[in-house]
Amino acid sequence: MTMKLLKAAEKGDIAALELRLKDGDDIAYVQKSTGLNALITALNCGNDAAAQWLVEQGSPLDQVSLATGMTATAWAAFNGRTEMLQALRQAGADLDKTGDDKGRTPYLIAVDHGAWEAVRWFWSAGVDLQRRDAQGRNAFDLLVCSGRDVPGDLLERVAGHAAVPPTGR
Repeated sequence: MTMKLLKAAEKGDIAALELRLKDGDDIAYVQKSTGLNALITALNCGNDAAAQWLVEQGSPLDQVSLATGMTATAWAAFNGRTEMLQALRQAGADLDKTGDDKGRTPYLIAVDHGAWEAVRWFWSAGVDLQRRDAQGRNAFDLLVCSGRDVPGDLLERVAGHAAVPPTGR
């Protein structure tokens, strides 16, 4: 029963995850009603060790949650977990993939939620820093509209990215 796999991920129980896979559960199982897989569940619940283990076992990296429109990368960005972002990058996750109803990439989600360390991490990750959300807002627009206390270096660098002309990609 693969729901037990999601429960183990929710609890961060690596031994239970290992047992579920040994007993034949599919690491790629996706709950139909939510679109959640074990990796997204572990990251959503803050269980980075379990998430890392799932990545190492070959969990699908780019599944989009139907409930939130977020991928594993988006959850790591939302919560500012740069070590998980790095693990996902090294495993080959699509760092720009989004299913977010606002059209935000994981980078824009980090900006929008004030996950400053994740924002800084994305600068060297090779993502599209000029990407816009569904309303046409770029990272700088999101910072200005957020009302958050934004570190000066961050505001300056994001403004610089916004000023660069599009590459036509």
